[in-house]
Amino acid sequence: MARMSDHTLVLVDGSSYLYRAYHALPDLRAPDGLPTGAVHGMVGMMRWLRDRYPSGHAACVFDAKGKTFRDDWYPQYKATRAPMPDDLARQIEPIHEVVRLLGQGKTTPEIAVLLGLSERTVEFHRAGARRALGITTEWGLVRFAIMARLGNPGPAAPRSPPVAGPS
Repeated sequence: MARMSDHTLVLVDGSSYLYRAYHALPDLRAPDGLPTGAVHGMVGMMRWLRDRYPSGHAACVFDAKGKTFRDDWYPQYKATRAPMPDDLARQIEPIHEVVRLLGQGKTTPEIAVLLGLSERTVEFHRAGARRALGITTEWGLVRFAIMARLGNPGPAAPRSPPVAGPS
């Protein structure tokens, strides 16, 4: 764990995190079919960051939807970027809510309850994601996160068919 002070500000590029979470995990879904992989991944990454870099202040910032000042400065900004996948777009609002709850110091079980998920469902998705990615240890999880950040996640499984959670 890094030594931080009450004067430290941790800034998170929320948009980068949500895309990383979405593409790093298999196609996890709630029992009703709602995609949940990006939400699960965001929770894991934000908890990891909070545990390793405790600070007095933190902010998670997301890109604004639609045109921004960058488009005026550089007309080709994001010109070749594919549109956001529908399954990711459906997770934006829950991700914003999870980040808000994490900012209030809520734990994963507390967040699950507030979002209407059972602890069993949360554990099912956590275990399923690790199995699908071939991650068996905490070091394996850290290695995967580092390699994914470098654009080379290694032997991780490709996105798999939807996974139904426990009822």
